[in-house]
Amino acid sequence: MAGFASAQEVNYTSIDGNYTNLSVSGEDANIFGLAGSIDYTNSGFVFNGGLSYTDFDGDIDVTVLSFRAGYEVSPDIIIFGGANFLDTEGFDETIYTLGAEASFGQFTAGLSFFQVDEDDADTFTAVYGSYRVSDELEVAALIETDGDDTITVLGADFDMGGTTVDATYTVDEDIYIFGVSGHYDFGNGFRAGGDYATFDGEVDFIAVSGGYEVSENMWVDLSVGRFDLDGEEVDTLGLEFTFETGGQTLLIDRAETVQARSLGVAGALLNTGLAFRR
Repeated sequence: MAGFASAQEVNYTSIDGNYTNLSVSGEDANIFGLAGSIDYTNSGFVFNGGLSYTDFDGDIDVTVLSFRAGYEVSPDIIIFGGANFLDTEGFDETIYTLGAEASFGQFTAGLSFFQVDEDDADTFTAVYGSYRVSDELEVAALIETDGDDTITVLGADFDMGGTTVDATYTVDEDIYIFGVSGHYDFGNGFRAGGDYATFDGEVDFIAVSGGYEVSENMWVDLSVGRFDLDGEEVDTLGLEFTFETGGQTLLIDRAETVQARSLGVAGALLNTGLAFRR
């Protein structure tokens, strides 16, 4: 993240639209999602904003608005602050974040504090870091605690354009979540993919997909999957449109993106909110 003090540019843009049909015991349900994110730098300032909307079969809708603003106090150190706003049926929540990140060659380290906008809410502290093994591979780890409970997150991101692999493992005292998602680029605009996720060993999800690059960095993927829920086999059929270009400046943003992608369709279905960002 060093050396962008005089830059003025859009570093990252993503758009995602998805539709999933769930079928179990002759009954169907539908999930629709739409999300977008942008990362922009200007004269030492960095801005990141995102908006997502998910509709669960017309009965429940969830909207999340997030933003973060940071400043490069030196070529290798950025301080930042931001907020996430969640709104759903009969419930809304705001979470504020303050933190800093520093780069040392291939290493990045960060410290952040976040708190829910409620009276007497605990302040959580997160310490995290990453190592860029190569231009294509970055691995990261996070430890988050409020003094009583501790969450550990491990993640990895491998990206060679059309060929990608994202993986994450989250564990606290009660549950664990593991997810891995990848695509293999065959060339000529075609790719194949697969997702696997397990939620504390109780719910296992697996899916396969095929995609076509309709334009540069713009993909359409069709997927089929299955997971077991309370002894019932649930079949899924999904269609997803994605556009992504560039890279996010802050590790805290990159890590959130990796975690969401590594959980694949399962993350969207279960509206998983575990992420580096708070």
